[in-house]
Amino acid sequence: MKKSKIEQLLEKEYIVVDFLPQQVPAESSGQFFAVEKIFLQGTRASELRRKFSDIILKLYCYYGIEVFNISTGETLTNPKPELLDEWIISNKCDLQILIENSMVMISMDDTHITLYDPSDNLTEMIRSLAKSEGLFVWKPNQSK
Repeated sequence: MKKSKIEQLLEKEYIVVDFLPQQVPAESSGQFFAVEKIFLQGTRASELRRKFSDIILKLYCYYGIEVFNISTGETLTNPKPELLDEWIISNKCDLQILIENSMVMISMDDTHITLYDPSDNLTEMIRSLAKSEGLFVWKPNQSK
């Protein structure tokens, strides 16, 4: 059976845009899940989603996109920026956004966004945009 573009991208290497500067080791004695829970609620969650939306909207100035709203099943090519902004900020839907030959995944239960198989140019642009929003870009320990 032939894999879809999204399935193929999910198998590629990826980078993460996060509020933390690097991956938290599994053996960490810190309180990652308790802290993450705080960032997924209230004002902090709204602020984080706004930052994610700002990054995606700025990328949208340079690239055409295709958005799959996992929660509703809708797929839109080059949606109105206002709708894209609403979907990201609402925190009520999971999104897969195809940009160039890459995919951004935004999940309502995460404090990060994931970018699968980005080109060098797209990675650099994401790094610049994330930094301007006070976020970090890092490559996780990936095992295949």
